[in-house]
Amino acid sequence: EERKRINRQRRKELGEEFLSLNRDSPFVFPPTWTFVFRAFFSLDGIGKTLDPKYDLTKITLPYLKELLDLKDGNAFVTSANRLLKRVGLSPDDFKNFGAQPQRVARIDDISRR
Repeated sequence: EERKRINRQRRKELGEEFLSLNRDSPFVFPPTWTFVFRAFFSLDGIGKTLDPKYDLTKITLPYLKELLDLKDGNAFVTSANRLLKRVGLSPDDFKNFGAQPQRVARIDDISRR
């Protein structure tokens, strides 16, 4: 009972946050997503009817994490991009850091001519 109350409170807080974000810039799902959501909710309802301990989020969590890790095609690239974002850099900043000495050398070469 306590766990249900905590889950309801979390959902309420998440809903309020989502609504506050949605006030500034409305987010519209593509029309086909409504069918996908309806299918998942139907499966979730059937699963909970058959087994009260059934939890779709626990089942799908490993797959969703894998999809998020492979967002950029490679788990390492995704992790590196997240790290750069936390530090305040973009991938372009990192590329420019490596290319900068070549650019300086080229400018130096041009100015010496």
